Amino acid sequence: MSKCKNVSLPENMGSEKMIEVKIDMEEEEPLGATSNDKLVITKIQSETISEGKLRVDNQVKKVNAVDCKDANDYFRAIQYAAPLARILVNRDEKKAEELEVRVHIPKDSAKIIQPREGYVYEMTTLVWVQNGPKLGLGIKHFRNQVLASRIDPGSLEK
Repeated sequence: MSKCKNVSLPENMGSEKMIEVKIDMEEEEPLGATSNDKLVITKIQSETISEGKLRVDNQVKKVNAVDCKDANDYFRAIQYAAPLARILVNRDEKKAEELEVRVHIPKDSAKIIQPREGYVYEMTTLVWVQNGPKLGLGIKHFRNQVLASRIDPGSLEK
């Protein structure tokens, strides 16, 4: 595969820019980017053709000059994009930088976590000390999610 460039187009809106991302791809090769119903990229799979090119929170507008108004338009355009996908995205540079700083999940753990909009993710290592303070968290499993349902006073909640 050849090197790909991100090219800024002149359409600016504050820290938002329309960016054309060029990605070389083979026929039927997966892009490796997951989007929501508003065509906002929510996850980039590691070691795929979109890693390092598309970013979480990019909003797809066009693929190879085809307007993408919904997921059907987007998937149809990507399906026939080979050998070069030219993806026009709306990118908020400030927000993208904040997300990159805030979301530090190791690759092994990222495979089992699907980030959700509006949440901050952080990995922490706790060192257990005999006769030390209690963790003080109540944990519940609900709809395939693990939730902290309670934080005890005087625990590690500080």
